[in-house]
Amino acid sequence: MSVAILIFVVAMLLIAASDRLAEHTGVVAPVALLALGIIVGFTPWVPDISVDPQMIVAVILPPLLYATATSMPTMDFRRNLTPIAVLSVLLVAVSAVVLGFIFEKMVPGIGLAVGIALGAVASPTDAVATSIVRRQGVSNRLVTVLEGEGLINDASALVIMSSALAAVAAHVTAGEVIGHFAQEVIVALLIGWLAGEVMVWVRARVGSVTADTVLSLVTPFVAYLPANALHGSGLVAAVIAGLVVGREAPERLHSSHRVAAGQMWATLQLVLESTVFGLMGIQLPGILHDVARGELHFKLAAIVAGVGLVATIVVRAVMVVPLVLGSSRRNNQREQKRPRLEMMNEMAGKMTEKVKDGPTTVSRGGRSMTITPERASTFRHRVWRALADIDYFTEQSFGPREGAVIVWSGMRGAVTLAAAQMLPESTPHRSFLILVAALLASASLAIQGSTLSLLVRLVKPTKTRPVTRAELRDIYGRMREAAQDVPVPPKLMAMLNAQGEDDSEVTGDIRGPAVSLAWNLTSRMRESGVTLTQAQRNQVTALSFRYALDVIAAQRKALLAVRDTGKFRPQALDDVFATLDADEMALELHAGPLLTQGIEEPGAPADQDPDDRLAPLE
Repeated sequence: MSVAILIFVVAMLLIAASDRLAEHTGVVAPVALLALGIIVGFTPWVPDISVDPQMIVAVILPPLLYATATSMPTMDFRRNLTPIAVLSVLLVAVSAVVLGFIFEKMVPGIGLAVGIALGAVASPTDAVATSIVRRQGVSNRLVTVLEGEGLINDASALVIMSSALAAVAAHVTAGEVIGHFAQEVIVALLIGWLAGEVMVWVRARVGSVTADTVLSLVTPFVAYLPANALHGSGLVAAVIAGLVVGREAPERLHSSHRVAAGQMWATLQLVLESTVFGLMGIQLPGILHDVARGELHFKLAAIVAGVGLVATIVVRAVMVVPLVLGSSRRNNQREQKRPRLEMMNEMAGKMTEKVKDGPTTVSRGGRSMTITPERASTFRHRVWRALADIDYFTEQSFGPREGAVIVWSGMRGAVTLAAAQMLPESTPHRSFLILVAALLASASLAIQGSTLSLLVRLVKPTKTRPVTRAELRDIYGRMREAAQDVPVPPKLMAMLNAQGEDDSEVTGDIRGPAVSLAWNLTSRMRESGVTLTQAQRNQVTALSFRYALDVIAAQRKALLAVRDTGKFRPQALDDVFATLDADEMALELHAGPLLTQGIEEPGAPADQDPDDRLAPLE
């Protein structure tokens, strides 16, 4: 027990220091933790360790995939659905078959079905391993494609593996494999969406930040367990739940809840990612000892793993080439649509202004049509989204440079080792096959992970473009427009007018950041020569802070509406959302008692409107 505790403490310290160590040594943190695991595993006083593969598949992966999905913009996921589907489904199937034939020829006595099962094990990239890519500064589109691939391809690999193993005992047709996969995906989509919606609904009604954080922690398992029980993909269900929560949380959850849950997931993600790589390394000595007692030797396993690794890279390159060529062709087709869309955008803008005060009937082709403000706004948003898609694909195009990064970023990881350990005990040369998978995954992570940053520097793919001032000005302009639509409480306006200020000065003040607004209004009240009771001061303070909170709510709603058009990049909106969250929490922190306990004067009716309870200011 003492040894286990010591290993745990040392591991946590190294996890905390992994990023800094990587900066000084040039070795990425996952590779360093993998090496540490191997060193610990070969230490004489540490026994052979074998981790139950279900712990990785059912305990570690669901929260990891969920956390990645919550931070992925659904707009970018939608835009890149085609390359994600090709890499996470088609590429896995092709790789499994190609590797299956190779493994059957190189490993005596396993048969084609077992070879394809092992090929499926070695086919998926690891969502954890692709976290390395995020640190290289490549374009957000590249990161989205690679992370999206890692979120989905585990399910593809596990379905192909289970179907291949079923073929060992009975005949399984390609149609049955496709049907099985479709069933798993459909069940996962339904359960994942339902779990995400239900958990957001529940969390929106929880007042405690701690309780909300606990609910956030169990959400991936709320999706995983029922999907698994209904013969769906629990991992895909966790991903879908994460996408739903990530999309709806800014609108339906309180800012303090989202901030606390985000900090919790950032910490947990770091620990789980590091644990996965450490477990990979620490199990390797035990696997080697098992193979030493069998018929096949380590040298053959190393050769098979090396050939398999080369084959995975070659097959991936072959599949990526048409993706790159197709992306360039589709970009040209999209650009041809731009003039027409820009004309439609101009028409939509005019129509929106025309129906601003109410519905308008227009005639076209002898038919009359009533255009409502909502309908005009919806149409304009659709045009904006189409134009934003064109800008997105133009700015972050896929060329040979990006294709090279995609190919080299296809690292294998702990999922490969965990899936290999799920092979039945009756599988021929099971320990040997597990060793092949472990060596392939370790070599992939060590070689590709350690050289990826060098490749990025050499090929110079499209990098992440920083948020521009023009983009921020446009966002802040929409926030000011939203603030203008929030009416100033009459009593608050009366207090300011009592100081001899005209409406234009007040109007100018309410355009600023909400926190500054609230403090400015409160300080004016305090510096005023008007004599106020303490109760009246509390009332005015509470009204100013409540008004500032209303401004924040209106601004957030306006940004959420424009978010769905894709007009602004997610990172720009995320920064502004974070500022709004901080402002909201600061306001509630300073005015908490007034906002939660009420602002009535002694003797005022409890059910009276707060504005009416404010005594006239004289």
